[in-house]
Amino acid sequence: MGRLKNTMESPDYGSEAIIMPSESTRLWCARMYLERAKQALSDVGGVYAPSKAEQKAELFDASIPAISKVIFSIGGFFGGYETRTITVDEEHIHFDVEHSLILKPSNLPDGLDYPCDKKEFLDGVRELHIGEWRTAI
Repeated sequence: MGRLKNTMESPDYGSEAIIMPSESTRLWCARMYLERAKQALSDVGGVYAPSKAEQKAELFDASIPAISKVIFSIGGFFGGYETRTITVDEEHIHFDVEHSLILKPSNLPDGLDYPCDKKEFLDGVRELHIGEWRTAI
């Protein structure tokens, strides 16, 4: 799994020959295999001891319901960039976009409702497995 994640996080990812099944499919299969192996170990009375990396990922996943705001930027260089802000309240997701070069027209509402509910959004964040990502260098 580590090798697949390293391949996918490489700056050159996507510029090489396409291998079938893709790295993301192989990673999904490896996750499924690991879960089944943990269950098989439990079925025979064994206890699985998660690695430090797995413990870190589990801790991150446990904190996902506490997310109240996500801010990220897309783009850069000569076209400017967009700063996207997703705000989570008790029931709703609000979405706001600001562009570095284009002023927001005054006739637009401040925040738009996101096209999914809070549970769907947090499930999507959970599926990203952010707790497993490498830290930026």
